[in-house]
Amino acid sequence: MEQAVAESYEISEADSTVKAFVAYIESETAYYGYTLSGTGEVYDQQIEAQRSAVSSLKEK
Repeated sequence: MEQAVAESYEISEADSTVKAFVAYIESETAYYGYTLSGTGEVYDQQIEAQRSAVSSLKEK
């Protein structure tokens, strides 16, 4: 992979919070987009494992 950019977003209203992780990845032959979103509690429990998975992707 050549370059990667990632951002996190959070939106809250009343008692609800929604979070998202968006990554754009560039290789020599393709562009990839990855989005993970969820409610605050579920997102917080899963985000680190998902970030690790995205970081370890290898292009074939």
